[in-house]
Amino acid sequence: METISLKTRDIKNLDIYNPGNEVFNTESKLFVLEPKTWSKEGTLFKYLFIRRQSSLANKLFTVTMLNDNKKYFDDKTFIVPNKLVSVDNEISGFTIPFLSNNTNLGVLLNDLAVDDKTKIKYLKELGSILKRTEELNKEGFDFAFNDLHENNFIINHDDNDRLCAVDLDSSYMKTNYPQASHYLFSNMYINKISEKYPVNKFGINIPDLNSDLFCYNMIILNTIAHGKVSKLNINDYYMYINYLSDLGFGDNLLASFRAVYSSGNNMNPVNHLDEINREKLGAANLNVFRYKVKTKQLF
Repeated sequence: METISLKTRDIKNLDIYNPGNEVFNTESKLFVLEPKTWSKEGTLFKYLFIRRQSSLANKLFTVTMLNDNKKYFDDKTFIVPNKLVSVDNEISGFTIPFLSNNTNLGVLLNDLAVDDKTKIKYLKELGSILKRTEELNKEGFDFAFNDLHENNFIINHDDNDRLCAVDLDSSYMKTNYPQASHYLFSNMYINKISEKYPVNKFGINIPDLNSDLFCYNMIILNTIAHGKVSKLNINDYYMYINYLSDLGFGDNLLASFRAVYSSGNNMNPVNHLDEINREKLGAANLNVFRYKVKTKQLF
Protein backbone atom coordinates (compact mmCIF):
# COMPACT_ATOMS: atom_id res chain seq x y z
CA MET A 1 0.00 0.00 0.00
CA GLU A 2 1.46 3.34 -1.06
CA THR A 3 2.55 5.76 1.66
CA ILE A 4 2.49 9.57 1.56
CA SER A 5 5.05 11.40 3.70
CA LEU A 6 4.16 14.62 5.52
CA LYS A 7 5.75 16.84 8.14
CA THR A 8 3.93 18.41 11.06
CA ARG A 9 4.36 21.79 9.42
CA ASP A 10 2.52 20.48 6.34
CA ILE A 11 -0.54 19.62 8.42
CA LYS A 12 -0.72 23.14 9.79
CA ASN A 13 -1.39 24.35 6.26
CA LEU A 14 -4.28 21.91 5.64
CA ASP A 15 -7.94 22.77 6.11
CA ILE A 16 -9.80 20.78 8.75
CA TYR A 17 -12.89 18.96 7.49
CA ASN A 18 -15.78 19.03 9.95
CA PRO A 19 -18.52 16.52 9.07
CA GLY A 20 -20.92 18.33 11.46
CA ASN A 21 -21.50 18.75 15.16
CA GLU A 22 -23.98 15.87 15.14
CA VAL A 23 -21.29 13.42 13.96
CA PHE A 24 -19.12 12.24 16.82
CA ASN A 25 -15.48 11.35 16.24
CA THR A 26 -13.18 10.61 19.16
CA GLU A 27 -10.20 8.93 17.51
CA SER A 28 -9.14 11.16 14.64
CA LYS A 29 -9.19 14.49 12.89
CA LEU A 30 -9.96 14.92 9.19
CA PHE A 31 -7.91 17.18 6.94
CA VAL A 32 -8.48 18.10 3.31
CA LEU A 33 -5.31 16.87 1.63
CA GLU A 34 -6.57 17.62 -1.88
CA PRO A 35 -9.79 19.57 -2.54
CA LYS A 36 -12.18 18.28 -5.14
CA THR A 37 -12.04 19.93 -8.57
CA TRP A 38 -14.11 19.54 -11.71
CA SER A 39 -11.56 17.09 -13.12
CA LYS A 40 -10.73 14.91 -10.10
CA GLU A 41 -12.06 13.77 -6.75
CA GLY A 42 -10.57 15.22 -3.60
CA THR A 43 -8.67 13.42 -0.85
CA LEU A 44 -9.17 13.43 2.92
CA PHE A 45 -6.43 12.60 5.39
CA LYS A 46 -7.66 10.82 8.51
CA TYR A 47 -5.10 11.69 11.19
CA LEU A 48 -5.39 9.14 13.99
CA PHE A 49 -4.65 10.06 17.57
CA ILE A 50 -4.80 6.59 19.09
CA ARG A 51 -2.23 6.43 21.89
CA ARG A 52 -2.01 2.66 22.34
CA GLN A 53 0.43 1.30 19.79
CA SER A 54 -1.36 -2.06 19.57
CA SER A 55 -4.69 -0.34 18.78
CA LEU A 56 -3.06 1.92 16.21
CA ALA A 57 -1.30 -1.03 14.59
CA ASN A 58 -4.59 -2.95 14.40
CA LYS A 59 -6.36 0.04 12.83
CA LEU A 60 -3.65 0.43 10.19
CA PHE A 61 -3.61 -3.34 9.56
CA THR A 62 -7.38 -3.16 8.98
CA VAL A 63 -6.90 -0.33 6.49
CA THR A 64 -4.22 -2.29 4.64
CA MET A 65 -6.45 -5.37 4.47
CA LEU A 66 -9.32 -3.31 3.07
CA ASN A 67 -7.06 -1.90 0.38
CA ASP A 68 -5.57 -5.31 -0.47
CA ASN A 69 -9.10 -6.73 -0.90
CA LYS A 70 -10.76 -3.77 -2.61
CA LYS A 71 -11.64 -5.99 -5.59
CA TYR A 72 -14.52 -7.30 -3.44
CA PHE A 73 -16.05 -3.86 -2.95
CA ASP A 74 -18.06 -1.61 -5.22
CA ASP A 75 -15.90 1.50 -5.00
CA LYS A 76 -18.93 3.77 -5.45
CA THR A 77 -20.60 2.38 -2.33
CA PHE A 78 -17.69 1.23 -0.14
CA ILE A 79 -15.25 4.12 0.26
CA VAL A 80 -12.07 2.14 0.93
CA PRO A 81 -8.92 3.86 2.29
CA ASN A 82 -6.35 4.13 -0.47
CA LYS A 83 -3.00 5.32 0.95
CA LEU A 84 -1.18 5.34 4.28
CA VAL A 85 0.20 8.63 5.59
CA SER A 86 3.35 9.08 7.63
CA VAL A 87 3.87 12.22 9.69
CA ASP A 88 7.46 12.93 10.71
CA ASN A 89 8.38 9.40 9.60
CA GLU A 90 5.65 7.68 11.68
CA ILE A 91 2.58 6.08 10.10
CA SER A 92 -0.20 8.20 11.56
CA GLY A 93 -3.26 7.71 9.38
CA PHE A 94 -4.54 7.17 5.88
CA THR A 95 -6.33 8.83 3.00
CA ILE A 96 -9.83 8.28 1.66
CA PRO A 97 -11.66 9.78 -1.31
CA PHE A 98 -13.27 13.12 -0.35
CA LEU A 99 -16.98 13.13 -1.21
CA SER A 100 -17.51 16.76 -0.28
CA ASN A 101 -21.12 17.16 -1.45
CA ASN A 102 -22.76 14.85 1.05
CA THR A 103 -25.29 14.48 3.85
CA ASN A 104 -24.51 12.23 6.79
CA LEU A 105 -27.11 9.48 7.15
CA GLY A 106 -27.36 9.98 10.91
CA VAL A 107 -28.06 13.67 10.43
CA LEU A 108 -30.76 12.90 7.84
CA LEU A 109 -32.48 10.26 9.96
CA ASN A 110 -32.63 12.62 12.96
CA ASP A 111 -33.85 15.62 10.98
CA LEU A 112 -37.55 16.25 11.69
CA ALA A 113 -37.77 18.29 8.48
CA VAL A 114 -36.95 15.25 6.30
CA ASP A 115 -40.04 13.29 5.27
CA ASP A 116 -40.48 9.69 6.39
CA LYS A 117 -40.55 8.34 2.83
CA THR A 118 -37.01 9.63 2.26
CA LYS A 119 -35.77 8.15 5.53
CA ILE A 120 -37.25 4.75 4.69
CA LYS A 121 -35.63 4.94 1.23
CA TYR A 122 -32.18 5.25 2.78
CA LEU A 123 -32.88 2.61 5.42
CA LYS A 124 -33.65 0.30 2.50
CA GLU A 125 -30.37 1.23 0.81
CA LEU A 126 -28.52 0.43 4.03
CA GLY A 127 -30.22 -2.97 4.16
CA SER A 128 -29.19 -3.62 0.56
CA ILE A 129 -25.56 -2.83 1.44
CA LEU A 130 -25.79 -5.41 4.22
CA LYS A 131 -27.12 -7.93 1.72
CA ARG A 132 -23.96 -7.33 -0.30
CA THR A 133 -21.74 -8.02 2.71
CA GLU A 134 -23.64 -11.27 3.26
CA GLU A 135 -22.83 -12.19 -0.35
CA LEU A 136 -19.16 -11.37 0.27
CA ASN A 137 -19.07 -13.91 3.08
CA LYS A 138 -20.66 -16.53 0.84
CA GLU A 139 -17.99 -15.77 -1.78
CA GLY A 140 -15.30 -16.59 0.79
CA PHE A 141 -14.30 -13.11 1.95
CA ASP A 142 -15.04 -12.79 5.66
CA PHE A 143 -16.26 -9.26 6.34
CA ALA A 144 -18.39 -7.47 8.93
CA PHE A 145 -18.86 -3.74 9.39
CA ASN A 146 -18.55 -4.21 13.16
CA ASP A 147 -19.11 -0.56 14.13
CA LEU A 148 -22.22 -0.24 12.04
CA HIS A 149 -24.12 2.92 12.88
CA GLU A 150 -25.84 5.66 10.95
CA ASN A 151 -23.02 8.22 11.25
CA ASN A 152 -20.68 5.93 9.33
CA PHE A 153 -22.68 6.37 6.12
CA ILE A 154 -23.18 9.37 3.87
CA ILE A 155 -25.40 10.25 0.94
CA ASN A 156 -23.23 11.28 -2.01
CA HIS A 157 -25.14 14.00 -3.86
CA ASP A 158 -22.64 13.93 -6.73
CA ASP A 159 -23.56 10.32 -7.54
CA ASN A 160 -27.37 10.26 -7.74
CA ASP A 161 -27.71 10.51 -3.94
CA ARG A 162 -26.08 7.11 -3.49
CA LEU A 163 -25.64 5.83 0.08
CA CYS A 164 -21.97 5.13 0.83
CA ALA A 165 -20.10 3.42 3.65
CA VAL A 166 -17.30 5.83 4.52
CA ASP A 167 -15.84 4.77 7.87
CA LEU A 168 -14.59 1.26 7.18
CA ASP A 169 -11.45 1.27 9.32
CA SER A 170 -13.35 -0.39 12.19
CA SER A 171 -14.51 -3.30 10.05
CA TYR A 172 -13.60 -6.90 10.80
CA MET A 173 -12.09 -9.49 8.49
CA LYS A 174 -11.20 -12.33 10.86
CA THR A 175 -7.42 -11.81 10.82
CA ASN A 176 -7.56 -8.39 12.52
CA TYR A 177 -8.71 -7.74 16.09
CA PRO A 178 -12.31 -6.62 16.58
CA GLN A 179 -12.82 -3.02 17.67
CA ALA A 180 -15.51 -1.48 19.86
CA SER A 181 -18.93 -1.06 18.25
CA HIS A 182 -21.29 1.81 19.09
CA TYR A 183 -24.44 -0.32 19.38
CA LEU A 184 -22.83 -3.44 20.80
CA PHE A 185 -20.38 -2.07 23.34
CA SER A 186 -23.01 -0.20 25.35
CA ASN A 187 -25.57 -3.02 25.42
CA MET A 188 -25.46 -5.26 28.48
CA TYR A 189 -28.20 -7.59 27.28
CA ILE A 190 -26.43 -9.10 24.29
CA ASN A 191 -23.72 -10.36 26.64
CA LYS A 192 -26.34 -12.74 28.04
CA ILE A 193 -26.61 -14.38 24.61
CA SER A 194 -22.93 -15.20 24.27
CA GLU A 195 -23.48 -18.06 21.82
CA LYS A 196 -25.01 -15.55 19.40
CA TYR A 197 -22.88 -12.50 20.26
CA PRO A 198 -19.50 -13.92 21.39
CA VAL A 199 -16.81 -11.72 22.91
CA ASN A 200 -13.04 -12.04 22.99
CA LYS A 201 -10.89 -12.08 26.13
CA PHE A 202 -10.98 -8.29 26.27
CA GLY A 203 -14.78 -8.21 26.34
CA ILE A 204 -15.09 -6.89 22.78
CA ASN A 205 -17.81 -8.45 20.64
CA ILE A 206 -16.56 -10.61 17.77
CA PRO A 207 -18.43 -9.21 14.76
CA ASP A 208 -20.37 -11.21 12.21
CA LEU A 209 -23.60 -10.92 10.23
CA ASN A 210 -25.70 -11.30 13.41
CA SER A 211 -23.99 -8.37 15.11
CA ASP A 212 -24.26 -6.19 11.97
CA LEU A 213 -27.95 -7.02 11.69
CA PHE A 214 -28.45 -6.21 15.38
CA CYS A 215 -27.08 -2.73 14.65
CA TYR A 216 -29.22 -2.34 11.52
CA ASN A 217 -32.41 -3.26 13.37
CA MET A 218 -31.55 -0.73 16.08
CA ILE A 219 -30.97 2.01 13.51
CA ILE A 220 -34.43 1.33 12.07
CA LEU A 221 -36.08 1.28 15.48
CA ASN A 222 -34.37 4.46 16.65
CA THR A 223 -35.57 6.16 13.45
CA ILE A 224 -39.15 4.98 13.93
CA ALA A 225 -39.16 6.05 17.58
CA HIS A 226 -37.19 9.31 17.25
CA GLY A 227 -35.43 8.02 20.34
CA LYS A 228 -33.01 5.43 21.67
CA VAL A 229 -34.92 2.17 21.57
CA SER A 230 -31.46 0.59 21.62
CA LYS A 231 -31.11 1.81 25.24
CA LEU A 232 -34.33 0.25 26.53
CA ASN A 233 -34.22 -2.61 29.00
CA ILE A 234 -35.48 -5.95 27.73
CA ASN A 235 -38.97 -5.68 29.20
CA ASP A 236 -39.54 -2.18 27.85
CA TYR A 237 -38.05 -3.18 24.51
CA TYR A 238 -40.55 -5.98 23.94
CA MET A 239 -43.34 -3.83 25.30
CA TYR A 240 -42.47 -1.22 22.69
CA ILE A 241 -42.45 -3.83 19.89
CA ASN A 242 -45.91 -4.99 21.01
CA TYR A 243 -46.97 -1.34 21.00
CA LEU A 244 -45.85 -1.05 17.37
CA SER A 245 -47.94 -4.12 16.61
CA ASP A 246 -51.00 -2.39 18.08
CA LEU A 247 -50.22 0.59 15.86
CA GLY A 248 -50.45 -1.60 12.78
CA PHE A 249 -46.79 -2.22 11.97
CA GLY A 250 -46.36 -5.42 9.95
CA ASP A 251 -45.63 -8.84 11.44
CA ASN A 252 -42.57 -9.57 9.28
CA LEU A 253 -40.87 -6.36 10.34
CA LEU A 254 -41.71 -6.93 13.99
CA ALA A 255 -40.41 -10.50 13.79
CA SER A 256 -37.03 -9.08 12.80
CA PHE A 257 -37.07 -6.70 15.77
CA ARG A 258 -38.01 -9.51 18.16
CA ALA A 259 -35.24 -11.77 16.88
CA VAL A 260 -32.33 -9.62 18.04
CA TYR A 261 -32.58 -10.75 21.67
CA SER A 262 -33.46 -14.36 20.83
CA SER A 263 -31.07 -17.27 20.39
CA GLY A 264 -31.85 -17.63 16.66
CA ASN A 265 -30.15 -15.80 13.84
CA ASN A 266 -31.04 -12.20 13.16
CA MET A 267 -32.98 -11.12 10.09
CA ASN A 268 -32.43 -8.44 7.49
CA PRO A 269 -35.82 -6.65 7.35
CA VAL A 270 -34.97 -4.61 4.23
CA ASN A 271 -37.79 -6.23 2.24
CA HIS A 272 -40.31 -5.45 4.96
CA LEU A 273 -39.70 -1.76 5.59
CA ASP A 274 -42.91 -0.90 3.77
CA GLU A 275 -44.63 -2.49 6.78
CA ILE A 276 -43.75 0.67 8.73
CA ASN A 277 -47.13 2.33 9.33
CA ARG A 278 -46.21 5.86 8.29
CA GLU A 279 -49.58 7.19 9.37
CA LYS A 280 -48.81 6.13 12.95
CA LEU A 281 -45.21 7.31 13.23
CA GLY A 282 -46.28 10.18 15.47
CA ALA A 283 -47.80 7.73 17.92
CA ALA A 284 -44.70 5.50 17.59
CA ASN A 285 -42.53 8.25 19.09
CA LEU A 286 -40.70 6.86 22.10
CA ASN A 287 -41.79 9.77 24.30
CA VAL A 288 -45.43 9.06 23.44
CA PHE A 289 -44.91 5.40 24.31
CA ARG A 290 -43.31 6.29 27.64
CA TYR A 291 -46.13 8.68 28.49
CA LYS A 292 -48.74 6.00 27.76
CA VAL A 293 -46.85 3.49 29.91
CA LYS A 294 -46.55 6.02 32.74
CA THR A 295 -50.25 6.90 32.59
CA LYS A 296 -51.24 3.23 32.31
CA GLN A 297 -52.88 3.67 28.89
CA LEU A 298 -51.32 0.50 27.52
CA PHE A 299 -52.25 -3.14 27.99
